[in-house]
Amino acid sequence: MSVNKILPLIGIAVLLGALALALKTRRPPPPAPRPAKTPEAPAPAADSPADTVRSLTARVTDMLAENKRINEENERLRKQLEEFRQDEEKIAAKVKKKLAGELSKVRQENQDKLSTLAEKLNQLKESFSKQSSDKLAIGGGDIPDGFGFSNAIHWVEPLGAATQPAGMKQSRNGSLLHPDGDEKTASKSAAAPPQKPAPPVLPKPVYTIPAGATLMNSTTFTALIGRIPIGGQVQDPVKFKILIGRDNLAANGHFIPGLLGMVVVGTAVGDWNLACVYGTIHYALFVFEDGHVQVFGAPALRATPMPVNGRLNQRTNTMINQPRLQLGWISDRFGNCIPGRRVTNAPAYLAARVGLMGAAAAAEAAAAAQTTQTTSAVGGVSQSTVTGKQGRFILGRMASGGIREIDRYLQERMGQSFDAIYVPIGKNVAVHLDVSLLVDYRPNGRMLDHRAQYQSGGNHDWLD
Repeated sequence: MSVNKILPLIGIAVLLGALALALKTRRPPPPAPRPAKTPEAPAPAADSPADTVRSLTARVTDMLAENKRINEENERLRKQLEEFRQDEEKIAAKVKKKLAGELSKVRQENQDKLSTLAEKLNQLKESFSKQSSDKLAIGGGDIPDGFGFSNAIHWVEPLGAATQPAGMKQSRNGSLLHPDGDEKTASKSAAAPPQKPAPPVLPKPVYTIPAGATLMNSTTFTALIGRIPIGGQVQDPVKFKILIGRDNLAANGHFIPGLLGMVVVGTAVGDWNLACVYGTIHYALFVFEDGHVQVFGAPALRATPMPVNGRLNQRTNTMINQPRLQLGWISDRFGNCIPGRRVTNAPAYLAARVGLMGAAAAAEAAAAAQTTQTTSAVGGVSQSTVTGKQGRFILGRMASGGIREIDRYLQERMGQSFDAIYVPIGKNVAVHLDVSLLVDYRPNGRMLDHRAQYQSGGNHDWLD
């Protein structure tokens, strides 16, 4: 029987399919997908151990070299310091030696001087003792006879004799009220009859400042300090000066020949509410170029004999008490009250006073808290007894007494202080005159310097 040839082929194909299926089922499942790696920063470049060892070796070598250099420098400084000390000791020894030599030399010189002085003193003692033991020379004086002085007259100036100042010609007749002259002139004047006195030299009128005149563009020579009145009065007003030049004294543009200027003196009073100063003129001084002066309103001077060392001094000047004259007042462009700056210590004083009084009251209260007040039923007499801590009571009383003493001192000091209005120097003011000033030139009047008259040989004496 014949077999189909296709069957073996089909069997082989089936067998191969079964084998392939078996192999497929036994294969492991594919691996799951892995997540992407997180990016990391690259690691810094690090030295290798060999590099680290080499670096440490280099550093140690440098440190050893630096340490060696420092040690050498210290050794050098130590040697230098030792040399300085030795030099200092040598210098000190030299100075001590030289100083000892100088001291010895000075002592020797002083000893020699003392010896010389002692010898001179002994010689003087011997000379004095010899003179005292000897008799006076013939004639009873220190000049012996035979020289022509035995019968001479020796003039001795009296105690009250006046002497002429340096620069004046010496008067032979010794008089201050007559010009210099010789003995013949003096004898002639004594024998001649008295002459008539010379007519007085009349003053020459040179300038007139009428009452109501105003001197503009004047300058304060000192600061204006106006004290504030207390109780409507100023005990000691502060003075001031104003300088007026010849330009301000010119009349209608015509200058006065020989007139140098004018100085006025007055007193100032302050106004606290307006913060200004009122100025009053009392004195006026005119100065001429040749030295003559004329004063208006100043207290008069007179020569009064005053005892000086048992003698009378005829040239002592004393003040004649006269009422103060008001020549005028001052103002600026804003008015007759010149604005200034308030100066006071009232806030500090009040603060200190309040603090002291408060502290004193607190101390008194602390001391009173340690006491008990009892009143007698019979007479109604009140009595205080310390029933608390005695130490606190004593401390409170002590503090109260000290604070009150400080307050008393502060009150005494403040009694000498005052409030004032201050105007600085150099203020441009105007001077208003209430009195006419008649300026005269007196040829024989007072001058700043009279020596020129004496040196010129003129007939002038001290009493002009």
